[in-house]
Amino acid sequence: NSLENQLGTLSNAPITIWLHASNEDKLAYTGAKNVHFALPKHREIHISGSDVPHDVLGHELAHIDVGDFSKTVLGLPGENLLIPNLALTEGIPMALTKELYLENGLTLIEQAQALYQGDFRVNLDDLFSANPFHFAKAQPRISYIYAGAMIDFFLAQWPREARASKLREMIASGSLSGEIFDSVKTAFMERLKQPVGPDAILWAKRSFKGSSILLADCTEQSYREKAELNIAALNLDFDQFSRILSRFSPSTQKALLDRAIDHALTNLQSSFALSLINLRKALPEKDNDGDASMLAFKELSALVGNENFVAASVALNRINEEYFLPPQKRLLTIMRVLFHSLYAGEHVQLSKAAIGFLVSRPSNEEPKIADLAYYFGQDRRTSGSTDVGALVQYILSRFYLRQHDYEEAKNLISQVLAEKAHLPSLVEREAHFMSAKIDIELGNAPSALATLDHLLHTSISEGEREQITAMIARLRFGQREEVKSR
Repeated sequence: NSLENQLGTLSNAPITIWLHASNEDKLAYTGAKNVHFALPKHREIHISGSDVPHDVLGHELAHIDVGDFSKTVLGLPGENLLIPNLALTEGIPMALTKELYLENGLTLIEQAQALYQGDFRVNLDDLFSANPFHFAKAQPRISYIYAGAMIDFFLAQWPREARASKLREMIASGSLSGEIFDSVKTAFMERLKQPVGPDAILWAKRSFKGSSILLADCTEQSYREKAELNIAALNLDFDQFSRILSRFSPSTQKALLDRAIDHALTNLQSSFALSLINLRKALPEKDNDGDASMLAFKELSALVGNENFVAASVALNRINEEYFLPPQKRLLTIMRVLFHSLYAGEHVQLSKAAIGFLVSRPSNEEPKIADLAYYFGQDRRTSGSTDVGALVQYILSRFYLRQHDYEEAKNLISQVLAEKAHLPSLVEREAHFMSAKIDIELGNAPSALATLDHLLHTSISEGEREQITAMIARLRFGQREEVKSR
């Protein structure tokens, strides 16, 4: 329905969707494991996973529908009959389903701005050329984001009623070039230079490497040394790890340490993680404020894992929230309330249990949530409604939502919102989002729509508006289809 609204009338011919049970099954049947793909001329899609909304089904459906207007053999936009223009092939579906590509609240264009200002840049003329190597030269996701953002920006220059015809012209011609391209490209480059928050830039730096695997260091010596480093890390042999690490350049040492720290934290190796963090701090190349804040956040997790709450509080005070996106800012806000309570001598056991759960990993989440629920019950009986109690109810509701226990999640989040005076504003807003999501799962569309309409009218960012608008459209479409089926 959304694609037809953007592309115009579409073919009614059937589309066959192969929903494979796993990536391994998809590999056995198609020869492709870690990718989902569409065959436009065959009107056939191969995907795995069953999330609703599915994270790539919309993108693959867009490939099929775009293929209706393509003149190439494969049904992929391109200037000649065989070789596709990869920037158009992937960028058009990205732009048509941009609500699926929100990243921590950042829209496609905001992601492109963050990449540009984080020095992950591409040559747009090369990217949109007929040479597929230029698209593959950068880290693939970077090329996808720039292509999708550029096409989204291009379409926004036209009145809404003219966009479908412009899209079909672009698909049929298989190129985005000429005077119009040059004009829009100049405006797009100016947009990329418009300031974006330091949190978004740090997201780009944390998430991407500048080049793809085609240009990576895959020499035998580098591969062997990295394998030895991994073995030392797996054996928790810090001395051997340090000796091998010293063979690499300072910038490579930094990247390898960051990866090893993340691995140690994931595997609950808090003491080893702290040793690696101290080694990382000792590198000659000093961190900027954003990287230092991210390292302090990891140190906080490791210290809590060792139950050193005093040192963890010091690490928390070194974190500059300016460099974190909304989900992480919300977590840090909760942490500050809990640590304040802990060192005020109030709700001590409950605060410790909540902090421990917030930095837990999937492998030890169950015992942590059991402790948290126990201490919450104890605290509720003695203290009644408190700031810490309201935050713990919010945390418990998030857990039950992830576990698909929607009734329990709804019960808790309703209590949280009834006592919202105890909540920081960032947490209160997310609690309303959670309430809407739970209502959707429970089939209570009117309540979900009322909450979403309120959130839309008070939205605080373009990305949030995009997300809410898509949720409302999906809900209303579902209601219309339900009426038809009756």
